Amino acid sequence: MVGYPSDSWASCLMMLLFTFAAAVPDAPRNLRVFARSPVSIFVSWDSPSSSGAAMLGYSVFYYDIGSVETVETQLNVTSNMCTLVDLRKFHRYSVRVVAFNANGLGTSTQELYCRTVSDSQ
Repeated sequence: MVGYPSDSWASCLMMLLFTFAAAVPDAPRNLRVFARSPVSIFVSWDSPSSSGAAMLGYSVFYYDIGSVETVETQLNVTSNMCTLVDLRKFHRYSVRVVAFNANGLGTSTQELYCRTVSDSQ
């Protein structure tokens, strides 16, 4: 048929798409969050089971759930832990982590929620 790719061309394209999709990291495992102070949250996680290629780091995404404007902040790190700072006292935050390599961002963890503590705690 004129105008349609051959089966071998389509198969090659499908293989290329599958290979690219498999080249980004899986989601990091065992995400943990806890309030460290009234204005900070400690975040840690385990490496993904498969990284697809050499890992470059992690993007930690977080936002204040109670804020009128929900703006997700991205923090890039190279280790499996970080501390989110300059947060609002006694506010609930959503946190998720995504591993990345040269091929891009991988799969995100599920969101976890953590409330910063009040001054009295």
